[in-house]
Amino acid sequence: MGTKGFKLKKYFFLVIMSFFIPSIIFAQAKNKEEAVTRDYSIEYVDSLDLSKSDYRMAIRGDNPDEMIEILKGKSEKLFRVEIAGTKTQIYPGSVSQERKNLVEFYLNAYNKIPSGKVKVVLFLDEPDKPNRRLDETVFLMPENYEEDKQPLVTGLSPMGGVIGDTITMSGKNFGADVDKIDIYFYDLDDNTIDMELPTDLDISEYQPIEYMQMRAKTSPFYISTTLDGVQHVNFTIPTTPYLKELADKAFFRKSIKLKVFVDGRPSSFMKVTVLPKNWNKKVIALAIIVTVFGLAFISLLIGKWNFIPYVLLDKNTNTYSLSRFQAFTWTVVLTGSYFYIAIAFGILLQNGKIPDFNPSLVGLMSISYTGFIASHFLNKKNPKNAISDTPPALSDLFMENGVIDITRLQLLLFTIVAVIVYLYNLYLNNTLNGLPDIPATLHGLLVSSQTGYIAGKAFGDKIAVNRILPRKVSISEKEIDMHLIGAGFVEGMKVMLEGSHSDPVLISYSSPSTISCILPMEKEIGHRNLVIIPPAGSTMVIPNAIEIVEGAVAATEELPIEAVATESNGKKRK
Repeated sequence: MGTKGFKLKKYFFLVIMSFFIPSIIFAQAKNKEEAVTRDYSIEYVDSLDLSKSDYRMAIRGDNPDEMIEILKGKSEKLFRVEIAGTKTQIYPGSVSQERKNLVEFYLNAYNKIPSGKVKVVLFLDEPDKPNRRLDETVFLMPENYEEDKQPLVTGLSPMGGVIGDTITMSGKNFGADVDKIDIYFYDLDDNTIDMELPTDLDISEYQPIEYMQMRAKTSPFYISTTLDGVQHVNFTIPTTPYLKELADKAFFRKSIKLKVFVDGRPSSFMKVTVLPKNWNKKVIALAIIVTVFGLAFISLLIGKWNFIPYVLLDKNTNTYSLSRFQAFTWTVVLTGSYFYIAIAFGILLQNGKIPDFNPSLVGLMSISYTGFIASHFLNKKNPKNAISDTPPALSDLFMENGVIDITRLQLLLFTIVAVIVYLYNLYLNNTLNGLPDIPATLHGLLVSSQTGYIAGKAFGDKIAVNRILPRKVSISEKEIDMHLIGAGFVEGMKVMLEGSHSDPVLISYSSPSTISCILPMEKEIGHRNLVIIPPAGSTMVIPNAIEIVEGAVAATEELPIEAVATESNGKKRK
């Protein structure tokens, strides 16, 4: 019984082993096969263009060069993809290596894929070998093409820029998930094929021209909520070698087009302009040329090439006017900057739109010209204290009779600083967005400076001397017969030469604009300052009012022919 039982147990053991050994061998073979098939795996699947049943897919493998050869049709092997049991066709020209061991490509499904969860299977076909099922994954298919849910791009702001610039896209049906939005750039003017394709490949059927012209892609980094039916999406012009080369080759601009895909739903094409890095320098140079040409045309009409001194000159006092300088400077600066933006809009964007002139700049011009008009009005009532036969100088902008006027200096400095700051920001700013705004604080600073300047003219010295006759006398004369023409003269005023040992002389009053006096001759030659002493108020000093010289003085120098003065006895002297 013991021997028989032992034999039964041995027989039973052999039967069990004969059953498990093939299972173990089969499992090892299967594991080995899986290890081989797992050389390639599906990284991701995404819808590209549902209206055309196009999809985007990436596979991972240890040999990306081999994967690229297979996908481009250069190998006897063949990758096949099925989506929900539907066969697909790979676009060889769309194959690109995204990252290490990762290759991306586009494919087209022969039939419409139902929405919902679908299975995606990757196969590898090899000659004389059974087809292998490499990997599979589940893909959530969005709802198919629906006209009312298509993304609609209504505008770009700005409509172009350099590589890396941020652009805001306005439109509808962008959804709420920024990760489901893709933006593709196309060069629709380029019909060349820069991909290496098999010689026997029928491009028109197997590789749509649209994918050959696809040059770059990017994803937005911000999407707004819907406000009044409009959404805003922010993205940057992608940094790719092709776009960079495209921009660098362009002198001013290169127009390309973009298309937005939201969860596989495509928009229509929208034009966008790619600019070279030095585009603003070229446009600035062109704007300067146009501005200079405009000024030259004005010079031609006037008949004087250097007409700027005549624009700044106050003829009544023969001095440069600060209010004229400010108004003329801002006119030239803002005219040139508007030429700059108009050229940018017209040549670069070619959008057929007239650029806006910022309200803040209109306010700036209003400040400038209000000051000019107010100054001109006050000059009629209170002329500037300056000798008219003295040559004009730039110091007239901030000085009066050799003395610095703080209100003038402040306005001059703030005007120059504001112009420099504005031009610097105009250069740095993306002018395709429009002219830069003037901050409200800078507006307030210019208004306060302008107010101080006008108040200084209104409440400053009421006495102004514009002409002194004569300006030059001989030391051989016994006395100086002097006549002053200006404004604000009153009876009881006295005058004297600064440093004189003689007492001040009472003037002979003719009118608020004309006085005369006889001063004793000094014994030293050279320029002398004239001191005017009003009966009330501060003393006024006119620097270099008269020059005492040796020898005789010509009659025209002693008393200009255009001068007419009235003496105290009522007789006229010419």
